[in-house]
Amino acid sequence: MRRRYRALAVMAVLGCSPLLPAAAQPGFGALGQPQAAHEQPLRVPVNIPAQPLLGALRAFGLQTHSQVLFQEALLAGLQAEAVYGMFTPQEALERLLAHTGLAIATARARSFTLKAAQTQGAQRPAFDPQALS
Repeated sequence: MRRRYRALAVMAVLGCSPLLPAAAQPGFGALGQPQAAHEQPLRVPVNIPAQPLLGALRAFGLQTHSQVLFQEALLAGLQAEAVYGMFTPQEALERLLAHTGLAIATARARSFTLKAAQTQGAQRPAFDPQALS
């Protein structure tokens, strides 16, 4: 009995559902065989209308079976553009983040972390001690 619960816990951590056949699990091919690491990520249908970014990220997660980690303060007041079509999860997320000032910091198999984008040529302002007075 104990082993069964451990297996279910591991499946939950990996984002798998014990109720779905292996072929329907993310990361498995059509015949239920694990996908090779060198295979191209599968394109999935994405249908996300323009909306506040938080809602768009929720829809993205549901539609692509992906996780997105972010600091909620980064999303304040940001709007996502509409994304419709067949995309890999990373392509869809990049389109959602276009013109938001956010970027993908890390991308692993269906798991993404967001950060504030670094603009090209951006430099930190020089320290001005008079600005403190």
